[in-house]
Amino acid sequence: MVPGHEIAGVVSAVGSKVTKFAVGDRVGVGRFVDFCGECEYCLRGDEQFCKKRRSFNV
Repeated sequence: MVPGHEIAGVVSAVGSKVTKFAVGDRVGVGRFVDFCGECEYCLRGDEQFCKKRRSFNV
């Protein structure tokens, strides 16, 4: 893993409330640390431009 880039892997365990993933699923996620999910940018899929919170790689 290189922070600041995408993260990929295979699910090794899930909690009792997890419904979208199962053990063995291949998954990937972008490296967004903090965004609101409500502003115009977040709603159109541009979380990196979030107006309420900033996405910094720390």
